[in-house]
Amino acid sequence: MGDKIAKNETIRDLEESIQGAKLLSSISSLFGIKFDEDFDLLEKRILEIKELPDKFNEIFSSRGWIAHDSLDVKVMKECVEQGIDGESLLMNYYEGKLEWLINILSYRPIFKERAELLNLAKIDYFEERYHSCIPIVLMLVDGIVNDIKPTGLFADATDLDVWDSIAGHSTGLNSLVDILKKNRTKTNVEPIYLPYRNGILHGRELKYNNKIVAIKTFAILFYVNDWIQSLESEEKRREEYLEEKKKSKETSFFDIARKYTDHKKKLQKMDKLLEEWQPRKFENGYEHFTIRDGTPEANAIKFLECIKKGNFGTPVSLYFENIFGKVSVKEKAGLFRKEYENVKLDSYSIAKIDDRGASVTHVFVSVVYKLDGVTKNKEIDFRMIYEKNGETENRLVEGGIWKIVNIEGIINQLKFPMTRNEGDEFEKKKKE
Repeated sequence: MGDKIAKNETIRDLEESIQGAKLLSSISSLFGIKFDEDFDLLEKRILEIKELPDKFNEIFSSRGWIAHDSLDVKVMKECVEQGIDGESLLMNYYEGKLEWLINILSYRPIFKERAELLNLAKIDYFEERYHSCIPIVLMLVDGIVNDIKPTGLFADATDLDVWDSIAGHSTGLNSLVDILKKNRTKTNVEPIYLPYRNGILHGRELKYNNKIVAIKTFAILFYVNDWIQSLESEEKRREEYLEEKKKSKETSFFDIARKYTDHKKKLQKMDKLLEEWQPRKFENGYEHFTIRDGTPEANAIKFLECIKKGNFGTPVSLYFENIFGKVSVKEKAGLFRKEYENVKLDSYSIAKIDDRGASVTHVFVSVVYKLDGVTKNKEIDFRMIYEKNGETENRLVEGGIWKIVNIEGIINQLKFPMTRNEGDEFEKKKKE
């Protein structure tokens, strides 16, 4: 693995592809083929983006932040431009994403059995009980990695390098852990601003309980989540990369030109559909709202109806294939039966529908139910994505199905309190 993220294989190859495209563009007119991209501008943008993770880590890794695969590129760019002053932006960014992350992690296998503690730690954070949430998350990330590797996240023997990954690069998670696992040999009564694992868990750091340390600790969950996904897909990604490299050596100019033309047409069609799509308006509210077949809200209600009737097999068809792949109906039906055995749904109604994109809708459903015999009323967020043949599509494309992205997280919304945060300054800024 190179000493720079910019030297990762796919990033390096992308730059080489642009160089090749520029060459093809210069000779394509000889064959009656037109390339209308501004490859010089495209090359400039790629060069800017490819350097960002390294620049980010150079500025922020010593301060407890690292570039990772799902980090918003705009956030990364703005932080690099601001230098160390970008820390406040990072704090707002991760705090604004925290509720979302915990919900997502709550239905992923390794995290799922830790969902209760993750949710309790999240509540502690938003209620400013930093003394509680910090050690809980430090223990959880250690155990999560230990479920995958022979040793935990902070053990010297744990190898965190992953092929062609940002979080799994040697300058990423590995570098950060080296800082956080340093031995703290003396009891310290002065405030700290990094989540020093050993000092906190061994009782040597007595002033760790502040917001900065807390959000940096939760950020480790983001890094570990990306690292796990890179690790799990490492072998497949490497095989696909080598296969693609082999094919590229056997590909003729005309093959490249044809693929380019086909891809261009597909993008143009997608752009046209994106321009045509508009979010729905519900000016008359939802009290007398008619739910139509083929809509995201129809499948959200379908899920609840099936659970209420004890039909645990049908909802399996609502799993988002792009994330979960092909799932076993028997296995997932058994999972639903077990998880909802102490939940009795009484009634439910649409509270709000938010079409957030051409492929994405959030359906909020007000649900009255009994949990362990106690009546509760809660608003549940169904995150719906339009999928066709395992790929996310524009809802204007016929033949797709609305799937529930957080299908295994619905039970956690019913069981655990939700803490909504309105303080994501970066998200607010984007909307202005």
